[in-house]
This record gives sequence, structure tokens and C-alpha cells, in this order.
Amino acid sequence: DGWAVAGSGKLYEWNYVTAPNAWIERFDHGGQTYPSVDMLTATKGWAVASNGDVREYDGAAWNNITASAPSHSALNAVYAFSSTNIWMVGNQGMILRYNDTANTWNSYDTGNQTWNGVYMMSPTDGWIVGSTGEIRRWNGSAWSVVTSPVSTALNDIFMISPSAGWAVGSIGNIVRWNGSAWASVTSPTTVTLSGIAMVSSNSGWAVGNSGTILQFTGSQYAPSGTLTSSAFNLSDTSPLQIIEW
Repeated sequence: DGWAVAGSGKLYEWNYVTAPNAWIERFDHGGQTYPSVDMLTATKGWAVASNGDVREYDGAAWNNITASAPSHSALNAVYAFSSTNIWMVGNQGMILRYNDTANTWNSYDTGNQTWNGVYMMSPTDGWIVGSTGEIRRWNGSAWSVVTSPVSTALNDIFMISPSAGWAVGSIGNIVRWNGSAWASVTSPTTVTLSGIAMVSSNSGWAVGNSGTILQFTGSQYAPSGTLTSSAFNLSDTSPLQIIEW
């Protein structure tokens, strides 16, 4: 089972049982951009929108739970570690934590930074990256600044373990965590990279503008062709924001 969100405000589901060869439209907000979706299970997930909306999937519908959240602006990313630890980050330094079990929220104000990506290793260990290259780490009680090797936007982050992780961003920036520090690594591109996913410490993928796809094969990232079309096109032509499996 998988989900995709589009710039048109639509959410699509890929279900091998009910529709094995197609993306099925499950929700249409009417034009609102949803930049991120994360699924905890096949019947529980969350999507966040550029107008600050928060949607929760209950297995049947995407329900708006924004009214229960603290006041906030645009949200750019969501990561669901567990039913009690769903993290959302966005503009104006906003970080939200939602406890779905207790239906409670916590908010953390980090100034005017725009946060683009979040990844949680545990309830007491997590990472966020932002528009000026800023990186912060959660220790269970606070988000502390960690020295970043770049000063331009970082858009996504993926942690493999407490001692290994990657982040990608503008002008092809790729940075790597070795357990004690973040360092820049050689990038084969200068286009903006918007997403990264690692299969292991020796295998992963990064994607970006102009259909760019990079593959990491153990020592470095290298071009892996470009994505130009698909046999499983969605029903609208707006930009695809993210896919979650």
C-alpha cells in the first residue's frame, strides 16, 4: 500500500489488492498543496499542507484535525514515529508534536527558520533540517543546534542509525553524519535535491529537480538517469510532492 500527494491538493493511494495497476484518488482539497505525507500503518497516517492544514487518515477518510493543533503557519514535512510521536515542521520556526493516542499537542518555537525535513530515530532522538542549512537534534526535551557544513537550504534528511545519516538540498548539496559531525560529500549534480531514502548504509537514492535521480552504491552518489514518464500516471498534471510506502 502506498500514498502520493500532488500540488493540486489531491491524495492518491496505490493498493495492490483493490487496484493493482493504478493510483486511485482518495481526497481532493481543491488546490491546496500537501508537501508531505507519512503513514504509520495501512490505516493510519498524516498529511500536512502549505496552509497549515493537518489531515489524519483513519482507514476510510482524510479528516482535518487542524483545529485541535496549536496556532501555526505552513507545514512542510511530517514524520510519524509512533502513535504518540508524530512530528511536523514548517515555516516561522514551527515544530509540532502530536500524540494521537491522547489527542494532545506540543509546540516548539525556533525563531524564523523554515524547516523542510524531519526524521525521528526514537522518542528521544530526532533530526530536522532547514532553509539556511541549519540542522538541529532532539534529545527528548529540546532541539539543539548541530554544526552544519552548508549555509544553503537542506530539504530532506534520512537517518540510518544514531551514527549514520544523510541530508540533501539546494545546488546539489549532500551532507553526511558519521556519529559525531556532519560533512559535505561530493555531489554529481548542482540541481536542487528534494528527497532522499537510504536502504542501508551502503545503498540509497536521492531525487531532485529536472527528474534527477542519484544512486549511492557504497562510496559515492552517482547519476542514475532521469525520471521522464511513468506507466502509472496520476490523473492530474500538478507536481508530485512525495510518495510514501
